Amino acid sequence: MNIKKLVSIITVIALVLNLILLGFRIINEIVFWAIIGLGALVSYIFKKQAEKQKKKL
Repeated sequence: MNIKKLVSIITVIALVLNLILLGFRIINEIVFWAIIGLGALVSYIFKKQAEKQKKKL
């Protein structure tokens, strides 16, 4: 499995989980957006690592 598919799957799972938790009022909106932001940061880091690995090849 390549890194793009893995990051996409993790992002979708995190988004769905966040929406479920927000719907049940387990988390508030600030936490929701913080988790979304962290997910975007992790996706960006994975993307940069994948680009570096491609350049090495």
